[in-house]
Amino acid sequence: FVPPITIPHIRSHPSVFVINPSETRVDVHPNLKTESERTHAVEGVMQSWRDKGLFDCLKGWRSECYDVFGSLADGKRGVIMQIERSAAGCLGIRAYGCHLNGYTRDAQTGELKMWIARRSKTKQTYPGMLDNIVGGGLPAGVKPHQNILKESQEEASIPPSLASKAIPVSAATFFMNSPERGWIPDTEYIYDLELPSDFVPKPEDGEVEGFYLMSVDEIKKHLHANEFMPESGLVVIDFLIRHGFVSAKDEPDYVDVLQGLRRKLPFPGPSFCWT
Repeated sequence: FVPPITIPHIRSHPSVFVINPSETRVDVHPNLKTESERTHAVEGVMQSWRDKGLFDCLKGWRSECYDVFGSLADGKRGVIMQIERSAAGCLGIRAYGCHLNGYTRDAQTGELKMWIARRSKTKQTYPGMLDNIVGGGLPAGVKPHQNILKESQEEASIPPSLASKAIPVSAATFFMNSPERGWIPDTEYIYDLELPSDFVPKPEDGEVEGFYLMSVDEIKKHLHANEFMPESGLVVIDFLIRHGFVSAKDEPDYVDVLQGLRRKLPFPGPSFCWT
């Protein structure tokens, strides 16, 4: 799944990448035998592409990596290298993130509502679009639950004592084709957290413009208007299905929607418990 636009540039680094004779796959050079050797060599290439201004996704260099999983020498699955997050789309590398659905119930009516964030207009990706109350990429070496606790405090001022009650409920897997981020097979770990009716999230790190408590009908309108950033929209749809607000009774494409949330990704992934 390496984007064809990167192939001419990959050819310029024969000591790092090998293209097979039929040009159907790209391998990291077999002389790079360890995780650190692969990571260092590929990062050097990505930095050179960034410095030359070759790909838009590299303009958002984060100095934060994703783990890349594969088969180790002992035949077990593990981390074979790490790659800068912004560079994943240059090579079609699997990316990972965590999203939290924060919801509450009206004390009088029992109506379920969700806290929805609006992304800052200064964000590099999807500025000003709607988002989950908490969401972010999953850095290398970090478990999803650890990430949710950190992001909850940083993005929405949810204290650890409350964020620790978040429940791992689902995952969305899909392919993203983004002008800003490239071609990415993505996995999003999904958590639900029922918040007290008097809790009000507050922006902490400047990545969120504000939070809005929305009814399900309001959320559906925003989804149909394409106002959610892509992965957050999928996470919200998953929530609406699991809580019975979208079902085969009223959605003619129900089965297609279910399948679309769980695309098969033909790459090794992590094997760990989320906590």
